Formats: sequence, C-alpha cells, structure tokens
Amino acid sequence: MNRLSALVMRFLSGEISVEAFYSAYEHIYNFGTDPAALTGEEARVFETLFDVVARYSPFEDEREAISFYCDEKQIREVALTAVEALGLNTPGRRE
Repeated sequence: MNRLSALVMRFLSGEISVEAFYSAYEHIYNFGTDPAALTGEEARVFETLFDVVARYSPFEDEREAISFYCDEKQIREVALTAVEALGLNTPGRRE
C-alpha cells in the first residue's frame, strides 16, 4: 500500500482528523509521490481526491459564502469512493 492509500485509510478509520488528512494529503501528493510509481488508475483516483481535498475549508461561513469549498463530509465521501475504486477494504462509513 502506498503512502496516499495508507493516509486515506487512516482518515476513514478515524485515526486522524480531516485537518490532519487535508494537510498531509496535499503534502504527500505534491512532494512525496513519484507519479511514475502509480498505476494509471491510482493516478486518476488520487488526482480526483486531491482536487476535492485542496478545496477543504473548516469554516462553515466560508463554505456558505463560496460554494467552491468542501466540508468534511464531502472529503469523506470522495475518500470512500477512492478506496472503493482502488479495491481497498473500506474501514467504515461515518454518517
């Protein structure tokens, strides 16, 4: 399992907060991942997740004013979709 997959699993299992996930995912995706080491599907899935993670805002008033921003629920939903697309065991859903 690569570092991005492991990080997603830690987030979905509740081991780390959305804030910790957001920060670590952006850093690992941008600076700690060799794109050549990813399969085409992994690259597509992780890019899709990055596009949502990069729009995370912990501030409800900011999300209400600017619909571009995402909340924790949206991040979790896309992370679950990523895990399923990669064929990993889903740690569990939090509603």
